[in-house]
Amino acid sequence: MLRDLTVTQNLELGAYVVTDRDQVAASFDRAFTTFPILAERREQRAGSLSGGQQQMLAIARALMSNPRLLLVDEASLGLSPIMTETVFDLIGQVNREAGVGVLIVEAERPRLDLASRAYVLERDKLSTSPRRCCAHHAGTPAGCLSRNRHGTVTGTALGTGTAR
Repeated sequence: MLRDLTVTQNLELGAYVVTDRDQVAASFDRAFTTFPILAERREQRAGSLSGGQQQMLAIARALMSNPRLLLVDEASLGLSPIMTETVFDLIGQVNREAGVGVLIVEAERPRLDLASRAYVLERDKLSTSPRRCCAHHAGTPAGCLSRNRHGTVTGTALGTGTAR
Protein backbone atom coordinates (compact mmCIF):
# COMPACT_ATOMS: atom_id res chain seq x y z
CA MET A 1 0.00 0.00 0.00
CA LEU A 2 1.36 3.39 -0.94
CA ARG A 3 0.56 5.81 1.87
CA ASP A 4 0.55 9.03 -0.19
CA LEU A 5 -1.89 7.72 -2.80
CA THR A 6 -5.65 7.59 -2.38
CA VAL A 7 -7.59 4.36 -1.94
CA THR A 8 -8.68 4.58 -5.60
CA GLN A 9 -5.13 5.17 -6.83
CA ASN A 10 -3.85 2.19 -4.83
CA LEU A 11 -6.54 -0.02 -6.36
CA GLU A 12 -5.67 1.26 -9.84
CA LEU A 13 -2.08 0.16 -9.25
CA GLY A 14 -3.33 -3.31 -8.39
CA ALA A 15 -5.02 -3.50 -11.79
CA TYR A 16 -2.02 -2.12 -13.69
CA VAL A 17 -1.46 -5.33 -15.67
CA VAL A 18 -5.14 -5.74 -16.61
CA THR A 19 -5.88 -4.35 -20.09
CA ASP A 20 -9.61 -5.07 -20.21
CA ARG A 21 -11.34 -1.94 -18.84
CA ASP A 22 -14.56 -3.87 -18.14
CA GLN A 23 -12.59 -6.31 -16.00
CA VAL A 24 -11.00 -3.39 -14.12
CA ALA A 25 -14.46 -1.88 -13.49
CA ALA A 26 -15.72 -5.26 -12.26
CA SER A 27 -12.69 -5.52 -9.94
CA PHE A 28 -13.46 -2.08 -8.48
CA ASP A 29 -17.09 -3.13 -7.92
CA ARG A 30 -15.96 -6.34 -6.20
CA ALA A 31 -13.43 -4.47 -4.01
CA PHE A 32 -16.01 -1.90 -2.90
CA THR A 33 -18.66 -4.58 -2.33
CA THR A 34 -16.31 -6.80 -0.31
CA PHE A 35 -14.82 -3.86 1.60
CA PRO A 36 -17.56 -1.18 1.85
CA ILE A 37 -15.41 1.05 4.09
CA LEU A 38 -13.01 1.47 1.16
CA ALA A 39 -15.84 2.78 -1.01
CA GLU A 40 -16.61 5.37 1.65
CA ARG A 41 -12.95 6.37 1.79
CA ARG A 42 -12.09 6.11 -1.92
CA GLU A 43 -10.60 9.64 -2.12
CA GLN A 44 -8.82 9.44 1.23
CA ARG A 45 -5.03 9.01 1.40
CA ALA A 46 -4.15 5.42 2.29
CA GLY A 47 -1.75 6.53 5.02
CA SER A 48 -4.60 8.09 6.98
CA LEU A 49 -6.63 4.85 7.11
CA SER A 50 -6.74 2.75 10.28
CA GLY A 51 -4.54 -0.36 10.46
CA GLY A 52 -7.45 -2.66 9.64
CA GLN A 53 -8.54 -0.49 6.73
CA GLN A 54 -4.98 -0.52 5.40
CA GLN A 55 -5.00 -4.34 5.54
CA MET A 56 -8.31 -4.38 3.68
CA LEU A 57 -6.86 -2.04 1.05
CA ALA A 58 -3.78 -4.25 0.65
CA ILE A 59 -5.98 -7.31 0.12
CA ALA A 60 -8.33 -5.47 -2.24
CA ARG A 61 -5.38 -4.15 -4.26
CA ALA A 62 -3.94 -7.66 -4.55
CA LEU A 63 -7.30 -8.94 -5.83
CA MET A 64 -7.60 -6.26 -8.53
CA SER A 65 -5.66 -8.41 -11.03
CA ASN A 66 -7.91 -11.44 -10.41
CA PRO A 67 -5.18 -13.71 -9.02
CA ARG A 68 -5.54 -17.44 -8.60
CA LEU A 69 -3.58 -17.34 -5.35
CA LEU A 70 -3.45 -14.67 -2.63
CA LEU A 71 -0.39 -14.63 -0.35
CA VAL A 72 -1.05 -12.98 3.03
CA ASP A 73 1.82 -12.38 5.46
CA GLU A 74 1.09 -11.34 9.05
CA ALA A 75 -2.42 -10.02 8.44
CA SER A 76 -2.94 -9.39 12.17
CA LEU A 77 0.25 -7.41 12.76
CA GLY A 78 -0.60 -4.26 14.70
CA LEU A 79 -4.36 -4.90 14.68
CA SER A 80 -6.74 -5.18 17.58
CA PRO A 81 -8.26 -8.64 18.18
CA ILE A 82 -11.62 -7.45 16.82
CA MET A 83 -10.09 -6.01 13.63
CA THR A 84 -7.99 -9.17 13.23
CA GLU A 85 -11.18 -11.25 13.27
CA THR A 86 -12.76 -8.93 10.69
CA VAL A 87 -9.76 -9.15 8.35
CA PHE A 88 -9.58 -12.95 8.62
CA ASP A 89 -13.33 -13.26 8.06
CA LEU A 90 -12.95 -11.19 4.88
CA ILE A 91 -10.03 -13.37 3.72
CA GLY A 92 -12.22 -16.44 4.25
CA GLN A 93 -15.01 -14.76 2.29
CA VAL A 94 -12.66 -14.05 -0.63
CA ASN A 95 -11.65 -17.70 -0.64
CA ARG A 96 -15.21 -19.05 -0.50
CA GLU A 97 -16.97 -16.57 -2.79
CA ALA A 98 -14.28 -15.71 -5.34
CA GLY A 99 -12.59 -19.11 -5.35
CA VAL A 100 -9.17 -17.56 -4.78
CA GLY A 101 -6.63 -19.85 -3.12
CA VAL A 102 -5.11 -18.25 -0.04
CA LEU A 103 -1.80 -18.89 1.72
CA ILE A 104 -1.59 -17.23 5.12
CA VAL A 105 1.54 -16.89 7.22
CA GLU A 106 0.64 -15.86 10.75
CA ALA A 107 2.63 -15.98 13.98
CA GLU A 108 0.46 -14.25 16.56
CA ARG A 109 -3.18 -15.26 16.18
CA PRO A 110 -3.56 -18.06 13.65
CA ARG A 111 -7.07 -18.80 12.39
CA LEU A 112 -6.79 -22.51 11.78
CA ASP A 113 -10.55 -22.79 11.35
CA LEU A 114 -10.06 -21.19 7.90
CA ALA A 115 -7.48 -23.77 6.85
CA SER A 116 -7.85 -26.86 4.78
CA ARG A 117 -4.18 -27.59 5.67
CA ALA A 118 -1.92 -26.29 8.42
CA TYR A 119 1.79 -26.44 9.10
CA VAL A 120 3.01 -25.51 12.57
CA LEU A 121 6.58 -24.29 12.88
CA GLU A 122 8.21 -24.19 16.28
CA ARG A 123 11.75 -23.00 16.88
CA ASP A 124 12.40 -23.06 13.11
CA LYS A 125 11.28 -26.69 12.73
CA LEU A 126 8.15 -28.24 11.30
CA SER A 127 6.52 -29.69 14.40
CA THR A 128 3.27 -30.87 12.89
CA SER A 129 2.50 -32.03 9.39
CA PRO A 130 -1.07 -31.73 8.10
CA ARG A 131 -1.40 -35.43 7.35
CA ARG A 132 -0.15 -36.65 10.74
CA CYS A 133 -1.79 -33.94 12.80
CA CYS A 134 -5.17 -33.78 11.12
CA ALA A 135 -5.56 -37.55 11.07
CA HIS A 136 -4.89 -37.52 14.81
CA HIS A 137 -7.31 -34.64 15.46
CA ALA A 138 -10.28 -35.81 13.38
CA GLY A 139 -9.22 -33.86 10.31
CA THR A 140 -9.40 -30.40 11.84
CA PRO A 141 -6.35 -28.17 11.46
CA ALA A 142 -7.56 -26.17 14.48
CA GLY A 143 -6.98 -29.25 16.64
CA CYS A 144 -3.33 -29.31 15.55
CA LEU A 145 -2.54 -26.06 17.29
CA SER A 146 -4.86 -26.25 20.24
CA ARG A 147 -3.64 -29.73 21.24
CA ASN A 148 0.02 -29.20 20.39
CA ARG A 149 2.01 -30.00 23.55
CA HIS A 150 5.19 -28.24 22.44
CA GLY A 151 6.28 -24.74 23.45
CA THR A 152 5.28 -21.44 21.96
CA VAL A 153 4.27 -21.38 18.33
CA THR A 154 6.62 -19.05 16.49
CA GLY A 155 5.03 -19.31 13.08
CA THR A 156 2.09 -20.86 11.30
CA ALA A 157 1.41 -21.20 7.59
CA LEU A 158 -2.13 -21.91 6.51
CA GLY A 159 -3.33 -23.05 3.11
CA THR A 160 -6.93 -22.19 2.41
CA GLY A 161 -8.72 -23.50 -0.64
CA THR A 162 -7.11 -24.38 -3.91
CA ALA A 163 -5.90 -22.28 -6.80
CA ARG A 164 -7.96 -22.66 -9.92
